[in-house]
Amino acid sequence: MTLILSCILGLLVFLWANQLYGVHSGIFALILYVFSSNIIAHGTLVTTDLAMTLFYFLSMCIFWRWLARPEMKTIVVLGIVTALAMTTKFSAIILLLIYPLLMLIPSVRTKPGLLTGQPASRLVKQTVLFVCVIAITILIVYKFRYINLYFAGLTKTFGELGTTGQQAYCLGKHSTTGWVYYFLVTFVLKT
Repeated sequence: MTLILSCILGLLVFLWANQLYGVHSGIFALILYVFSSNIIAHGTLVTTDLAMTLFYFLSMCIFWRWLARPEMKTIVVLGIVTALAMTTKFSAIILLLIYPLLMLIPSVRTKPGLLTGQPASRLVKQTVLFVCVIAITILIVYKFRYINLYFAGLTKTFGELGTTGQQAYCLGKHSTTGWVYYFLVTFVLKT
């Protein structure tokens, strides 16, 4: 299943780059995707990482489309895909912070569509619809009666931030606190 998701993600990368900058850019983006060490490493593993990456990327594509054409159907699809990302991996909740932050970028604010000539009430209505769609989708995924598991998982995931470390390995040593030089070493060794 993960291999299929990997192929779908590759197709989406090509289609989005093709839509934004043309066929040559789409092919170039696909080549970068196919030879990405993270995709090669995780593309065949049965984990939630690639599924979350797919939903995360798809949500960014749909968000970009919504910025250009702020239609109700687009916000509904965005809500569904965002909820799927959030139910695939708890850390995807950061999308709820990323969307408004992206709207603060000057080149996004001046993009024709969303913030040009639209009444604020329309944005508020779409935001409320977006949140409702997310809530309903999460309820459906958790079959309504198991929704407490979602909130328990969120609480556990974010409650442990900064209190317990993840097991890590670097240059023959194990640690749960990490190393200052870890990313420099991994960059040098993997590049």
